[in-house]
Amino acid sequence: MHYTRKGDNGKTSICAGKISKDSPLLEALGCVDELNSYAGVCRAEANKNGARDIANAVYELQNGLFILQAELARSDKKITRAHIDELETLIERAESEIPPQDSFIVTGETKLSAHIDTARAIARRAERRITALRLKKSEIPAYINRVSSLLYVLARLSALREGKKEQPPGYPSSPCDPNRI
Repeated sequence: MHYTRKGDNGKTSICAGKISKDSPLLEALGCVDELNSYAGVCRAEANKNGARDIANAVYELQNGLFILQAELARSDKKITRAHIDELETLIERAESEIPPQDSFIVTGETKLSAHIDTARAIARRAERRITALRLKKSEIPAYINRVSSLLYVLARLSALREGKKEQPPGYPSSPCDPNRI
């Protein structure tokens, strides 16, 4: 059986007890859950492309997101400075292979980079929801910020490795230009 009926009243149970399904905490947890699920899509695509190091980096990220969720739910699991350092090491490793960026880029040069960029956007939403919780004495805000940085460089790295040159936006003179379509 894949249903319990326990949440039918609009509440759910976490380590901290029963909370409303529309609470800011549950919204943040849901965003991190969505991010972790979509990171799985990225990992599967990276494995399909033979990008094992990118898949491994995403796997490490996913494990950290489970710890982040557990901490948000008030379990005894905690994001530590070591988790942040691990992400920073992965970021620096990826950055060492990609050219410096001096502008925004239009995403979608490859399927993998587009998936990773989508995960990055989800991470930014999760970061906004987590920021709204006003966490004190937690490494979570720094960690989730590094998550989006890691995803950004992994997307750039994957496009580069597939031989694609990402382009900056063209910024058309008028968003209503009839010749744009």
